[in-house]
Amino acid sequence: FEFTPDLIEADFGDIIVLRIWSTLDRESGYGKHGFALIDWFIDEALPKDTWTTIIFVADKQGEFYFGCQHNCGTDHANMIGRIIIN
Repeated sequence: FEFTPDLIEADFGDIIVLRIWSTLDRESGYGKHGFALIDWFIDEALPKDTWTTIIFVADKQGEFYFGCQHNCGTDHANMIGRIIIN
């Protein structure tokens, strides 16, 4: 129930490519994970044991938060991270 890394830094104008591999605690009894980065209107399901690629341009500066938008289990609230665009 975490994103690794949970901090991503980039420069304004960079093309950001995230390759996310999703694992899911088989004992949790819940469905799937997701990746949501609201400031870029990104809302992707992350199928278990599959690579998902997300590409966007860092066209905003500041600190932004991403997280799992699916109630994936008991530690769902811990699935958050930050993107800092310099």
